[in-house]
Amino acid sequence: MERRFIKSPSSLDELIESLHVLFESDKVNVEEVQEVMENYKSNEDHWGKFADYDHNVHLVSSNGNGLGRL
Repeated sequence: MERRFIKSPSSLDELIESLHVLFESDKVNVEEVQEVMENYKSNEDHWGKFADYDHNVHLVSSNGNGLGRL
């Protein structure tokens, strides 16, 4: 499968843009997608706009029987 040169993403926006390019075709080079994902160095600042922490919300964990515990 033909490989396209995609630069290593330096931001989350560039990673998203690169993935859009790689997935615009019906045939996707999985190795190329993996390479782009591995080359992205995550930065907490890039993800800040997705963080939505609410001190009033409690995490629920399952104990394996479908019932949750706080």
